[in-house]
Amino acid sequence: MARRQRGAAARSQQAPRRSFFDRSSAWLVPAIILGATFLTFLPGLSGGFVTWDDDRNFLMNDAYRGLGPDKLRWMFTTFHLGPYQPLSWMSLGLDYVLYGMDPYGYHVTSLLIHVVNAWLVYVLALKLLQYAGSKDPASTSKSDPASISTLRIAAGVAALLFAIHPLRVESVSWVTERRDVLSGLFAILAMIAYTDAAERSRRDQPASKWYWLSVVLYGLSLLAKATAMALAPALLVMDLWLFQRRASLRRLLLEKIPFLALGVAAAIVAAIGQRTPDVIATMDRGGPLQRIARAFYGLIFYVWKTVWPVDLSNLYEVPFRANAFDWHFIASALLVVAITVATFVLRRRWPALLVAWAGYAVVVLPVSGIAHGGGQIVADRYSYLPCLALALLAGAGVIACARAVREGRLNAGRARVLAAAVAAILVTLAVMASIQTRVWQNSVVLWEHAYQLHPLEQLRRGGPANDEKVRQYEDTLRQLGNQSAYWATAYNLGGVLRAAGRIEEASAVYERGAEVNPANADIRNSWAAALIDLKRYDEAALLLEDAIRLEPGYAKAHFNLGIVRSAQGRREEAIAAYRQSIALEPAGAEAHYNMGVILADLNRLDEAADAYRRAIANRPDHAEAYNNLGVALGRQGRTVEAIEAFRKSLSINPRNPSAEKNLAQALAIRGGR
Repeated sequence: MARRQRGAAARSQQAPRRSFFDRSSAWLVPAIILGATFLTFLPGLSGGFVTWDDDRNFLMNDAYRGLGPDKLRWMFTTFHLGPYQPLSWMSLGLDYVLYGMDPYGYHVTSLLIHVVNAWLVYVLALKLLQYAGSKDPASTSKSDPASISTLRIAAGVAALLFAIHPLRVESVSWVTERRDVLSGLFAILAMIAYTDAAERSRRDQPASKWYWLSVVLYGLSLLAKATAMALAPALLVMDLWLFQRRASLRRLLLEKIPFLALGVAAAIVAAIGQRTPDVIATMDRGGPLQRIARAFYGLIFYVWKTVWPVDLSNLYEVPFRANAFDWHFIASALLVVAITVATFVLRRRWPALLVAWAGYAVVVLPVSGIAHGGGQIVADRYSYLPCLALALLAGAGVIACARAVREGRLNAGRARVLAAAVAAILVTLAVMASIQTRVWQNSVVLWEHAYQLHPLEQLRRGGPANDEKVRQYEDTLRQLGNQSAYWATAYNLGGVLRAAGRIEEASAVYERGAEVNPANADIRNSWAAALIDLKRYDEAALLLEDAIRLEPGYAKAHFNLGIVRSAQGRREEAIAAYRQSIALEPAGAEAHYNMGVILADLNRLDEAADAYRRAIANRPDHAEAYNNLGVALGRQGRTVEAIEAFRKSLSINPRNPSAEKNLAQALAIRGGR
């Protein structure tokens, strides 16, 4: 009897039966994260280079193409378009070695890095979420399968919210922003290493190896992009309110000196880069008060877009007429103060709130309007690292809900409803992000999307509000005087006037902008385009030669020079200009087409036909290229091929009288035979 009782007691002490998920969560959760991230951004692999810095960084720039000594020297010394990013240039140089100028390979690399980042966020979340709401990370029992599975689920939610959110699309699908995902890779690794060092320090174990590894990884992150320049104060917040380290404040501050030194150095280098001639510096207006107001706006913007990620755009232009006391700036400031006070008051009960908010705020501040340059007030790409804190906070929320269920404060039915809601939110975000990747397919789609969302961009399409908006731009120009932002505003106003057919006025505005920034090739090229419209070819030629001297790889300037030389009757020079434009931007259909027209006039019919075919390859709906191809083939006696080309032209544009006439003549010739 006693033996049977002892046996029963032994059975009662056996560990509870583990579910399939408890047994498999170690690999299943990471697999879901990796698969979901890859599938979400898979449509972006078919995208091309876009005329939003991709043209200047890749199509017009051969300095990055390769990894030879001269290329590496350029990568480590250049401030091309502003940022200092030698590691990012190295990754892009490797892409060129592997893929040439095929954008598919560049997109694959960016996506794979982001997929790795998603897994690394999961690893980081596993470490940090053990501290969520607890002074002792050991409270997450490593002997309780259910507790471990809950931790993995929470870390998985955090990783997915970070990885598949639509705000990540710009960083992943825009080739220029390779620097975001690469800098993020090293920054997340640095935080993982620092977390290990802090945990060892808590246990009075040797931690110097992990600490210095974290410093090195942080330095590499800054060499890819200076996004995390403010990491030092974020780590201090984690030490004080998350890790609950027993070390003195003096020691904790001393530990941050290497991180602070690297961050300050990166900030100085970034400031130098923003002073290069090809950077649009429009954030220096309004003084300190205006900058602070924009910083408050930026802090709230990314939180709001995390919660409600609709109407995302590649360009949120600075509202030129806005001032620090506009209602949206005041409301943002009040919200920032309210959130800061609330998280500080609740720091002992829910330390994760303060850690997430403070970590988010210090990382986003450098790009929130305080110091950054450019024509935008905010940008989706600026959220890549800062919003990691918000994703981790969501994971902490999962931990808190699981704890509430165990303690009886939340019944199982409501918990299941919450779980279903979280799953639905993640699926919705993935679908929205996948749709958003299609915005980056090509330049036409990208700017059509921006035009629809942004009122200032709509100006370039004309419309009934055009006169009013022109007056607003003109008022802005008068207020700016000759500040560095003047030329950018003049550039935009010139585009509006030219789109409205007010070419003389556009030319005058471009001229004033060029006087303020004589070293800018863009405004000279646009001014030349206006002069071409006015048939002032000699003046346009001088401007284009200046633009090419300033920026030899400027494909658009070479293209416009081809138009000018053709109009001047200097056809061989026009062909040379078009060839140079094509060499810099092979996908330029119009350069091929225009060159074909000249070659046909010179009776170089084989070359003309080849040029038309290349134009068609780059733009399959080019009806005129098909029509002209048919003419060139017909002149060579290749009537059957000419008929096919004319029919193709008419299938694209049925109301083309020239193609109709050419087809009729070709059919008559064939019938005569």
